[in-house]
Amino acid sequence: MQVFRRRGRNELLACYLQIGWKQCNKDRAWLGDLIGRRCDQGGSVVMPPFFALLIVLSLVTTTVRAGEIQEAHIEAVISRFGYFMGAGFDSMWVMSGDKLARIRLADNSVTDIPIEGAGNIGGLLDGIGLAVGEGAVWVPDVNRQVIYKVDPHTHQVATRAALGMAGGSGGSIGVGEGALWVIAGARKNELKRYSAETGTEEASISLASASSDVLVAFGSVWITGTGNEELYRVNPAINQVVSTIDLHARPRSLARGEGSIWVFNAGDGTVDQIDGNTGKLLATIETGGAARGAIAVGGGFVWVVTPLVPLIKIDPGTHLVRGKFSIEMGGYSGGSSVGYSGGSLWISGPTIRRVTTPE
Repeated sequence: MQVFRRRGRNELLACYLQIGWKQCNKDRAWLGDLIGRRCDQGGSVVMPPFFALLIVLSLVTTTVRAGEIQEAHIEAVISRFGYFMGAGFDSMWVMSGDKLARIRLADNSVTDIPIEGAGNIGGLLDGIGLAVGEGAVWVPDVNRQVIYKVDPHTHQVATRAALGMAGGSGGSIGVGEGALWVIAGARKNELKRYSAETGTEEASISLASASSDVLVAFGSVWITGTGNEELYRVNPAINQVVSTIDLHARPRSLARGEGSIWVFNAGDGTVDQIDGNTGKLLATIETGGAARGAIAVGGGFVWVVTPLVPLIKIDPGTHLVRGKFSIEMGGYSGGSSVGYSGGSLWISGPTIRRVTTPE
């Protein structure tokens, strides 16, 4: 019961902090169901005084003191909006509208690649994912149930394949082991494997709960089981779940690095570290962040973005938070996603920020 109260309070705080966003996302809709209200289309929240009081309590008990937050240095601002990013071929990639933006690491120059038929739904991209691997850039479009395979050398769509993806999965896709891995099923409790070469379905794997993110790393496929607060490890050689790891509240985003899998838990803002070889839970780290967030690994550290704390730096060896940083996002409450490449951090949102790795 205590975990549920903490989760609800943090979700409420995150919703309050994000009401400036132009569209009402699914997390806030979930919150609206919880409190018997709903977000309107403008993103505002109608709530009784009792829940307003909860916001005040959350601010008192979880807000980081101003003196603890330093300002991060922004190297460049790229005028493209988006959500999922992918690194590869000396570039960062992000879907922006109906175009795939390629941002070259060397000089931050942008090449816009039209993706005919793809596009955004609402203010930010909803259901448009992105991944890099198997010699291509992949753009899954959940709304249209297709995945585009883009040749990074010719900037042409090499393949447009109709694949079954779960609605509300956000467009997460895993790429590796010669395959594409996507969440499917009406309850988001299936993992589909498709050939990266032909696009044909090769396997369907049942999962124990509704799931959200997929990552291929350390010879395995890892899936966050948000419904049961678990991490599933799939052996691609036999297409079966071979282990289940207990996590914290509402695990969402995945990252790899420093020999481990890292999970950001949206329910309580914690980060779980899992050994990439043994699959054992090594540590749980309190970040001070809340609800919606994303995670990346690079430059010897783990990085988390949340609405409450825009950027959090974690030492993977000591499991200590080494810094908390503000990032100017043009009046918005925080970034949507975070990546690391070319010695810099990349944070997506209404624009893409390239950020110097904070000391």
